[in-house]
Amino acid sequence: MTWWAIYGPLPRRFAINNSGAHMLRRKQVPARDNLAPAVPQSGCATCPNRCLTGAEKLVGVGFRYWLAGYQTGDIACWEQAWNVFANDLGSTKAKAAITELSCWVRTIKSSSRRTIEVYPGPCRLFCQDECLAVSMVAASQHNLCPALRANAFCLIENSDIHSVVEGAQTFGDLL
Repeated sequence: MTWWAIYGPLPRRFAINNSGAHMLRRKQVPARDNLAPAVPQSGCATCPNRCLTGAEKLVGVGFRYWLAGYQTGDIACWEQAWNVFANDLGSTKAKAAITELSCWVRTIKSSSRRTIEVYPGPCRLFCQDECLAVSMVAASQHNLCPALRANAFCLIENSDIHSVVEGAQTFGDLL
């Protein structure tokens, strides 16, 4: 006599595989691209306040504006990034920093298996993807390779992270 003949049908969360063994079904989650964009929150485990300052804010804002420029095709986003970097670093250092930022962001965009999310330009808080990008640069500056690689993998959801890691290290070394 079978199990379900005695106890009834299996609950929906169980399935039977080809060998007849019972196993949990994988929870069906909608694709990330179908979800509504994230809304600013007061904190998370990645970045407790999501309100960055100093160099971290510079990296986060630069990442936000540069990626928004790729996503919208609006050159004004890149001009805003330039203005922020030029005001903080001066035009000579800003030119080199923007060059490395653009290469790094382009690599992230082309390597990612999903759409990278960023908050609108004037928002003072940072979303999870922006925090991951900032964490990548910080990890590269502190020679924390495992953290850098983990953040890169979480950001692009792709195992081919070498070029993204290299870009973060180059950008971090420049700053």
